[in-house]
Amino acid sequence: EMEPYIPISNQAVRSCLSGATVLFWIFLILICIVAVIVYRLSMYASFAKITVNMRKVKYIGTFVTPQMVTSVTASILNFIIIMILNFFYEKVAIWITDLEIPKTHFEYENRLTMKMFLFQFVNYYTSCFYVAFFKGKFIGRPGDYNRLFGSWRNEECDPGGCLIELTTQLTIIMAGKQIWGNIQESLWP
Repeated sequence: EMEPYIPISNQAVRSCLSGATVLFWIFLILICIVAVIVYRLSMYASFAKITVNMRKVKYIGTFVTPQMVTSVTASILNFIIIMILNFFYEKVAIWITDLEIPKTHFEYENRLTMKMFLFQFVNYYTSCFYVAFFKGKFIGRPGDYNRLFGSWRNEECDPGGCLIELTTQLTIIMAGKQIWGNIQESLWP
């Protein structure tokens, strides 16, 4: 079988285009994470105003807190964004790997696997990384709080820490991924 000859300069352009596409998608993930953070901040403020009078109700006021509702809804929103980005990126990764024209099937598989691994790692775990290492660390001090976009005060963890929120985030992402995979297997052979 004849092998197509591609000059080195053309290969370099194709590789640069491929790398730029991967970086663009990773940047898109970061933008989505910032959007979820803004959602968390705005929804926390909204739920805090709504639930001021709900503290008098015995069960709702103690179990349904603004922090818990915001955490769960943001985790679900984040999972939906993860699945949408993953669906589209899978098609883009195949396209840019085909564009590179690797010489062997083994090389094709390695390049595609590297692209998918890098994207999925960043896609699935950036929000968890934010909650575990950055949330509540840059809030400022009383009287001089740091603000996001000049209006929203940065997020704080519960007095016990962010472990419950991190657990909620991981549970929704991991269980949601399993449920979605099972649905796809049974409905879409």
